[in-house]
Amino acid sequence: MGSTIIVIGAGAAGLMAAKLLAAAGNNVTILEGSDRAGGRMHTITGNGFANSFEAGAEFIHGNVPVTFELLKEAGITYTRTGGKMYRSQNGKWKEEEEQVDDWDELTEKMNALQHDMTLQQFLQQYFPGEKYAGLRAQVKGFAEGFDLANIERVSVIALRDEWEHEGPQYRINGGYVKLVNYLVDECKKHGCHIVTNSAVNRVGWLQNNVTVYTGDKQYTAEKAVITVPVAMLQNTLLPNAIHFTPALDAYVHAANDIGYGDVVKIILQFKDVFWNRYKEKAGFIVSNEWLPVWWTQFPAEDATLTGWLGGPKATAIRNMTDDEIVGKSLLSICSIFNVTGEELQRLLTASAVFSWANNPFACGAYSYATPETAQALAILNTPVAETLFFAGEALYSGEDPGTVEAAFVSGKQVANKILQ
Repeated sequence: MGSTIIVIGAGAAGLMAAKLLAAAGNNVTILEGSDRAGGRMHTITGNGFANSFEAGAEFIHGNVPVTFELLKEAGITYTRTGGKMYRSQNGKWKEEEEQVDDWDELTEKMNALQHDMTLQQFLQQYFPGEKYAGLRAQVKGFAEGFDLANIERVSVIALRDEWEHEGPQYRINGGYVKLVNYLVDECKKHGCHIVTNSAVNRVGWLQNNVTVYTGDKQYTAEKAVITVPVAMLQNTLLPNAIHFTPALDAYVHAANDIGYGDVVKIILQFKDVFWNRYKEKAGFIVSNEWLPVWWTQFPAEDATLTGWLGGPKATAIRNMTDDEIVGKSLLSICSIFNVTGEELQRLLTASAVFSWANNPFACGAYSYATPETAQALAILNTPVAETLFFAGEALYSGEDPGTVEAAFVSGKQVANKILQ
């Protein structure tokens, strides 16, 4: 006879945990606050776009075992992205070198570090002065743009380990929605109930006795798995924060020792692939413009550019309207590609903006490690009275932080804890 288990959140971690728990004979219910499963995996079709596009997670980063195992199970195919990275400056393009000036020295100093510190402390201590101004700017831009990190908080050792671990990138043919649908079907096949539009606001618990409260209903179970984004554990004043009775002060404190970054993603569709006039096989284009990072759909011949603004810069524009963001993004493209605003407006056929910080069920994009995160993870990955379990990409410890793989691994690990 299995246990009754409530999984809070139908993102990657929640769906993975529910799939495994339900398949093992447990009575599982997933409560999801939004109107769909998938969380930060969100493939969109329509809205004036000829092809589907990813509002959230887009790439598979590296040869990640759990994600590839799921894809194989589901019979879902994927494509390696490829494409070259270019840097655009003053309308001129050059192929981006793998290393910037002084990067070898940066790596050497990072590898020699015995005690962790923030990136800002590290740069101030080891790379001060005008000589290293360019290096500091590039490292800061990379940490903010790729890791969505605040350099005043992010761990140098975590960045070092992550930056050394690189691999190929892939896209799922048809988008992450294929994987979401597969996991949802697997959950339902094993009797799991998925209830959307059911934001959890309170969890009362005693050992092997949980009562979960949504707006107008309550659910009881023997155990609960909480897979909401870490921001919703950090700030009890958020509209969709979960309150625990008895309180879990140590867990809330631990959650606040994990960094969590913002991102704004802009998708623009044009009449033709005009960037091929500059360089063929372009994958990523970086610049010093207001919106500094763009990528294509290479190798697909798709006339869509995706813009990415991450970290504190994304936080700073939370209150901008979508139209304002699109307008400033187009100005960035004008400079990068040396085209006029009139020509861009003539070519533009559709646009979409996704600010994940403003999504009430995400409150940001993904996590990053601080010097205190290792200790925080030890707490958050410890079940409360073998009754409350936490999972999610922020609770992952491994080579692929901040990814869908991290969420899948965390969901799998927490399911195995319960099953054991």
